[in-house]
Amino acid sequence: MRIDHLEEFVALARFLSFTETASKLNMSQPTLSKHINSLERELKVPLFSRNGTSLALTKAGKLVLPHAFEILEARKQMDVAAKQGASMLTPRLTIGGNVGLKTVLERISLMAQRFTEKYGVDIIEMNDIEADPRATINLSCDSAPDFLFLYIDETDEMEEDTEVQQVARVPLSVVVNKNHRLARHESITLDDLGSETFIKLEGNFVSGSWRFIEGACLDAGFTPICRHVYFPRVTDFLKITFNLKNEILVLTTDYVQQYSAFISDNCTAIPLADARAYMPLAVMYSMSNNNPLIDEALEIILGNDPEED
Repeated sequence: MRIDHLEEFVALARFLSFTETASKLNMSQPTLSKHINSLERELKVPLFSRNGTSLALTKAGKLVLPHAFEILEARKQMDVAAKQGASMLTPRLTIGGNVGLKTVLERISLMAQRFTEKYGVDIIEMNDIEADPRATINLSCDSAPDFLFLYIDETDEMEEDTEVQQVARVPLSVVVNKNHRLARHESITLDDLGSETFIKLEGNFVSGSWRFIEGACLDAGFTPICRHVYFPRVTDFLKITFNLKNEILVLTTDYVQQYSAFISDNCTAIPLADARAYMPLAVMYSMSNNNPLIDEALEIILGNDPEED
């Protein structure tokens, strides 16, 4: 039994006119008549009585009609269920951490392009953070993201199942008041910062990045002088930078670009042109993650995408 013949039967039972029904269904009247005759032969009963130009449902037609509705509704529900099942079969990729950084967004954009071409839909979900995920997220749990982008390196202590891959060395910039002695420089090195007072941000996930700044200063031969500033939210940048006088604030170049709107107009950012001055950007993921997109996504994240060659 063909579903389209049932649909035509239901329509004809509604309009009780071959001419009007054929017009509504955008088909010829002879074709509609042929399909109804085919259905009647299959059911072995007449569904309509014809008296000149008048058309009416037979007793059998009236008994068949509600079952036709049920079949068509069941078919509709089956299509819905099939679509839901298909969406569940399409893999998804969740990405957390500092996803707003330029370096990270470039990799995510390339992944999105590749996977949209492959699956026809956007399958990437992103979740930015303002807390140190190393202290709060177990990458092995079902609700954890597939990837976390953070400023960490391989020496950091991780869960046994967690893998860390370095993505890039992100250069640093120094944010200073426009009246600061360094403000007139186009670029500076770590050697220019030995006598400066650094703002050390506390209370946000960027506070965990201080060790890399401190390590770079130690490599340059000095221990940075610090003033601790509580920094729970990104929007606090405006207050912090507005109050910058003689101190300096060291951030990644990506971070300066991402949150430029929250940096006071009284300040300027100067590139720290020094090979020792960088933040190690890495991606974390669980080695037991069975998401089928993991390996392909890693190729793109780590710059090993064969389609770019």
